[in-house]
Amino acid sequence: MYNNKIFSKINNIKVRFHDLLKIQKKRAPKTAIKIEKICLNTKFSYKYIFNFLFILFSFLLKKKSAKYIFHGLKYHEIISLFDPKEVLILASRSEIEYCKKNNYQYHWIGYLYYSAIYFLSKKNNFFLIKSINIIKKIINPNDQKLKYLFLHSSHELSGMILSEIFNDNKYIKTVCIYHAYIQTIKKNLPQLLDINCQYTFVWSENQKNLFKHYKLPIYNLGLPYEIKIPEIISNKIILVGNGIERLDKNFFHFNKICSTIDKNLFTVEYRPHPDHDEELYHCKKYLPSIKINNENKMDLLRKSRKIYIGFASTLLYEASKHENYVIILDTSFLGVYLDFEFDMYFEEKDYSQLARYLNTIRFKMKKSNKKNVKLKKRFMHCLEKINKN
Repeated sequence: MYNNKIFSKINNIKVRFHDLLKIQKKRAPKTAIKIEKICLNTKFSYKYIFNFLFILFSFLLKKKSAKYIFHGLKYHEIISLFDPKEVLILASRSEIEYCKKNNYQYHWIGYLYYSAIYFLSKKNNFFLIKSINIIKKIINPNDQKLKYLFLHSSHELSGMILSEIFNDNKYIKTVCIYHAYIQTIKKNLPQLLDINCQYTFVWSENQKNLFKHYKLPIYNLGLPYEIKIPEIISNKIILVGNGIERLDKNFFHFNKICSTIDKNLFTVEYRPHPDHDEELYHCKKYLPSIKINNENKMDLLRKSRKIYIGFASTLLYEASKHENYVIILDTSFLGVYLDFEFDMYFEEKDYSQLARYLNTIRFKMKKSNKKNVKLKKRFMHCLEKINKN
């Protein structure tokens, strides 16, 4: 009924998932526990009934005609560069309304995610095979027209399946647009790189060095959105969360520096990593008087310049590119090297000097002679390189 190729791809998905889990257990054990809980120990629920009914009635679905296919709306500013008629969004339910409003073709792919979980936890591949056949029908890779499939990660389950299915198709160019700034991992920890697409776009030129052992075309896109430097200077200090690993240690350092900051001169807020409720609990526990900042990230970066303080978060890199002051705290307990520009580094023994430094940069405009290249020019330049490859 099914050819050997699809069974081979399904086996590759399982192998890739367990390899990912093995790496995460070494470098980010709390994240690994969350992945295991979601993907391997999930109990059957009403969600599966809805998804499986969708799969069973999929014969009613029609093929989509689009040259540029995006997994989700993460890069909506890149998506807006193209004619909506040429775009297909592989969307979650929450993204469908945006697609309708902006006249994008869309296809809901929740069934891919749930069939993968069912396969990994129940070891039953029936629904995953059906899901793969559906997405192949929708994207229609055999119509002999060149298409681009843009993923923000091939480690996330849906991205894992999409990259595995289409990576060897001569009419589809699979591209991973990195969703974060890649930190350089210390030697005793494994580096987790996204190497499962034909092409990869990274955020800075020095990131390309991390892939030097792989024979992959890596191109520097820069930030995957338009850089807009704000003119307003704020007195806000943003403490930047670093995910769920080493939370107690993170907040030990934040608590220590907050005791030195003059609250009459600065407004201090805490910015958690997205989707990590554990951080919110720790913030309320260790910094009960500090406000949680849940602004849209683009608003946070574009409304005003601030002072950002943290360890090794992607947001710190983004803040530096928007000409904010970026202060790095003692990272000796983390397994990463910092390889981007920042303004000051404080070891724990020197935290008492932080308040003095803050006073010297308060309401002070950073000056930069760098010219920011427009997103359209950067992105089209990368596409041209792909087409020449």
